Amino acid sequence: MPASRRLFKANSAARLKAVSGESFIIPPREVAPGLFDLIVGECRANGFAPRISQHARQMQTVVGLVASGMGVALVPSSVRNLKRPGVQYHALRGSTASVAPPPPLLRPREDDGTLAGHFAAVLREVARALPVGKAMP
Repeated sequence: MPASRRLFKANSAARLKAVSGESFIIPPREVAPGLFDLIVGECRANGFAPRISQHARQMQTVVGLVASGMGVALVPSSVRNLKRPGVQYHALRGSTASVAPPPPLLRPREDDGTLAGHFAAVLREVARALPVGKAMP
């Protein structure tokens, strides 16, 4: 959240419900569907729908918009390494949410046949249909 907002003590864990009235900055769903769904799902699990004021494609941009006071953001903990002035980071209390990257699809470089392309498209479609945080059976 912006450093100018003093809802929580420095370096303290925060409850998501406490920022339910804030504007949220999140990546667009078409860029990061897993993260988008996770953020919206966490908010809904805490009794509110996030008021999305801005979409940003890159985490550096998300953090920059937060620093400028445009809203709050839920970001992976690794983003704390972006030590941007004007931003305060707080762990979420009571959340076990995590974002795991999809496993890569490997195929030979010289294989650009339609069968491999169709197979890759089916795998991507199945992965998009899975609930966040669930593995394929």
